[in-house]
Amino acid sequence: MNTRVLIPALVATLLTGCTRPSPTARSDKGGIYLNLSADAVLIEPVLAKQTQGVSREEALRLSSRTEIVDALNRYVDAYKGSQVKALFLNINYQRACFDSKVMESYWNLPDPEKEITEWPRMFWETKKKNIDPFAVCIARCRTDQIAPWISVRMNDHHYFDKPSRINRLWLDHPELRTRPPHGLFNYSKPEVRNYYKAFIQEVLDTYDVDGIELDWMRTQTLFPDHEVAAGTLLINQFMREVRAMTEAKAQARGHAIHLAVRVPVTPEIGRRFGLDALTWAKEGLTDMIVLSNWFTPTNFDIPVERWKAELGASPCLIVPGADAALCLAQNKTIKQMNNTIETLRGFAVSAFYRGADAIYIFNNFMIPYKTQTVHPDGTVTYSNDRTRALREIGSLATAEGSPRTHVLTFTSPSLSPDPTAPRPLPAQQSQTLNLPIGPRPANGHCTLHLALDASPTVADAELRVSVNTKPCRWTGDLPHDRRYTYDNTRIWHVVKGVAETGARVLAFDVPLSALQNGHNQIAIMNPTSAPLAITWLELVLTP
Repeated sequence: MNTRVLIPALVATLLTGCTRPSPTARSDKGGIYLNLSADAVLIEPVLAKQTQGVSREEALRLSSRTEIVDALNRYVDAYKGSQVKALFLNINYQRACFDSKVMESYWNLPDPEKEITEWPRMFWETKKKNIDPFAVCIARCRTDQIAPWISVRMNDHHYFDKPSRINRLWLDHPELRTRPPHGLFNYSKPEVRNYYKAFIQEVLDTYDVDGIELDWMRTQTLFPDHEVAAGTLLINQFMREVRAMTEAKAQARGHAIHLAVRVPVTPEIGRRFGLDALTWAKEGLTDMIVLSNWFTPTNFDIPVERWKAELGASPCLIVPGADAALCLAQNKTIKQMNNTIETLRGFAVSAFYRGADAIYIFNNFMIPYKTQTVHPDGTVTYSNDRTRALREIGSLATAEGSPRTHVLTFTSPSLSPDPTAPRPLPAQQSQTLNLPIGPRPANGHCTLHLALDASPTVADAELRVSVNTKPCRWTGDLPHDRRYTYDNTRIWHVVKGVAETGARVLAFDVPLSALQNGHNQIAIMNPTSAPLAITWLELVLTP
């Protein structure tokens, strides 16, 4: 028994006279946790003022203090009546967005008025008006009975080409990096661990919140490869010390302060980077494990059930995380699409079916969840479904009964290389793909959409498709916006609808009887003499 771990926790319990409420009792399961990235915190005040030709920064400069505070309050108010339980306010990248004495703030520069540009300038403009956006949002969360959290990025990877956005510890001490003189912070160095502990303590001292998230996915590379094994033990001890900090602050505040971690989607992948979240949960060091990809795509195949089986009776919440966009491979020319209400329903239904306690959305910018519909006559319409989505995707019961879409994506980081090209369909060969859908619907209709990359023979291509060995009938191609032309050389292109994800998007009628709970095997046969390639695949379920 590790008495060095148990004794401090026991002392804290005796001092407070109560134990920390379990997440199960606190949450009653279900719900949505939203992570608002620092560069999105001030989007609503910008939208409230911005007019054509005015930059985001200028919009805030032109806004009064009252206008900005009112806009921030409206932003938080928009979540009242939804299934959103908490806002995770991201407070730092490699610099802090508040007056930090530990980590340089974005305005700690010789001439901030001239040197601060782009989104950090939005925080500079609010500071000049004596506004702390985080304090405003936290207070409004309390009024609206939404839990306020702070999310701390533990090793952010952005803006290394802009020294004004990088902290001095990294800039001045290359020996603290994973690959001197390059790389991120190396957590085997006590200076790095102490730096982030001091920053977390400062956040706890500055803001009265219900929880702190340690975002280890920004970024998960914490050690040189040869130091990961020893580093894992260091991070475990780091977590014990941070837990002691939250417990002490909870005693001072008079209410629980929970601790969440964002980590890779399987225990093995996490341990590859020194992140042993199973140990943290078993020791009671974390109340919530958020499982997510590093970035796009949203991972539609997160093995929640494995974590639940490993943790047994642990009260730690297991929460799968979605990101803003979807794609089939990690390639800058592969089309991406933002999540829609249908894809988020699909993500949520599958996650809750596998035992998720809630769902989490990262990069929660003010991008509306839109659905593009291209009608047979060529007209195009859009629906803005953001409000409805946040009232439905927080439970299996509310997400399951409406149209939902399950998309083939991939795990990143992974123990195997990411797919970096369209999925091949060699001539006269078959490709089998696996797609989880959660519970098999008892009624309704299922359609498979399959996008093909441009090729000399794509216009005449014919495919044979089956789901769980049952043949599916081709019903034609999806119509697309006549103004749109597919271009597989354009990079980082976020398309507006599934019909734009390939040179052709074929639709197949899937017999409902072919579907099964959980994972479904999709076999695609290319009977032609020319190779083809898949750029998108999804199953659409409609009641």
